[in-house]
Amino acid sequence: MFNTAESSPSSSSQQTSRSPLNISSLSSISGEQVSVNRSALEEILANTQLLLSRHDDLQKNYYDLQSKRKVKPSPKVKRMVHSAYGKLEENGKKWNTSMPYGSESNSEMNAEMKVAVQSQLPHEKEETIVDALRTYFLTKRKHCKRVMKGKQEEFRKRQARRQRKLQKLSRRRGILNTSTSIPDVEKRFYKDVLTSNFMSSEESDSDRENSSSEDSDAELNISRRSKSLKVRPLPWRSSRVSTFFKKLDDKHQRRLARMGGGSVHKRSMGAPSLRKVPQGSPRWAISSGDEDEM
Repeated sequence: MFNTAESSPSSSSQQTSRSPLNISSLSSISGEQVSVNRSALEEILANTQLLLSRHDDLQKNYYDLQSKRKVKPSPKVKRMVHSAYGKLEENGKKWNTSMPYGSESNSEMNAEMKVAVQSQLPHEKEETIVDALRTYFLTKRKHCKRVMKGKQEEFRKRQARRQRKLQKLSRRRGILNTSTSIPDVEKRFYKDVLTSNFMSSEESDSDRENSSSEDSDAELNISRRSKSLKVRPLPWRSSRVSTFFKKLDDKHQRRLARMGGGSVHKRSMGAPSLRKVPQGSPRWAISSGDEDEM
């Protein structure tokens, strides 16, 4: 048997000096007379050489992609970028969002922002900081456009509702994963509906409370401390799902009580949600009735 196995990525340098395969080399390797159809063997050798060549090309492309891959800025980097901009803004400096990020009119601001962030995060890669600056610039630009069009308040409330829904999902998932009284088979069963699509929305008159007008990152808008919320139930969600969600919420409330805390929200029923049934939902999770959730 002839060994034509591919080399590992760490031995790529050796592959460049790989000797071409031929009939003579195979004969010398085996030490015996090769008695096969010559044309068939040549075809096998040609195909093997082609596969090895393609392997080298794929490996090179892989390393090229890895070297160009961008690392998503961490929440800590984002917070530092926001903090640096806020301090510069207090001194009357800000980006010119009507011009591109890399324009001459923004070059001084970009440089000051980078220095300010690097002073707080000296071990962070420069390219990561620059990516975070560029991302925040685009966020500020979108914010300015919304303000000009009179859509900022609508956006802010929509973000607050979205964040509350994600918090509810995270809380329920946490209770499900850590509960010892819920059987594993039941946990696996209900994981299919523990998605944001099955979480009811909650609206409040104080949606803008504790929210930054330009921050759209979920990591930066963690707290929503509205005192009163209107729950908008999903009419198509089955009673089976709603009952299980209430079970998780009750467990959460009991856990808070043991820790000496309590609910910071007062909830009441609002108008039914107009959201459509998510595609691909389990049949048992959908009902034609109007099921309430509290």
